[in-house]
Amino acid sequence: RKYMGGDLMPEIWLKLGHTGTRRTLVCFVYREHKPWKSRDDTVRGQEDRLRAWLEARRPVWGGVDEAFLLGDINIDWKRRGDQTYRNSKMLKNLERELAELGWTQLVNQNTHFSNRNGVVSETLIDHVWTNCPIKVRKSGQEETAASDHHLVWVDRSAKNLVEKVKKTEKRIMKNFKLEDLEE
Repeated sequence: RKYMGGDLMPEIWLKLGHTGTRRTLVCFVYREHKPWKSRDDTVRGQEDRLRAWLEARRPVWGGVDEAFLLGDINIDWKRRGDQTYRNSKMLKNLERELAELGWTQLVNQNTHFSNRNGVVSETLIDHVWTNCPIKVRKSGQEETAASDHHLVWVDRSAKNLVEKVKKTEKRIMKNFKLEDLEE
């Protein structure tokens, strides 16, 4: 389902589940450095588009029981708190917006590797966010020969990983005496 057009971010949305049951919302996203058919790749323009995208999506995923956001966000997650990072404001906005909704970022190892003129760069720009981490059995990334990005993935558990403990109290009637009860 396409929730919003325009040039904010290319995205694909899926609702998974059976009719009459709670459904899982999955979003695959790619944050470009400039809007479609535009030359505006300024940091300010990127910040504005990300902010507008996050605000526009809040009604969509803010009330969803279970949702996942996967993709190339193009913001280096491992540089949280680094004020010298060019995209630090975007990273802070992304983290604040999703953290306010109880979302967790699951990927913690570098996902993008490049070698430009002998300079090797490793970044964590591919993210997996969820508002229901308890239902995640496993997540990670896999190297593919076709890209300089690792493929990010999540393995969702079909059942809750936390068992609900049931407690049953039993009354033992063996050797029951009415006198003891009255006493």
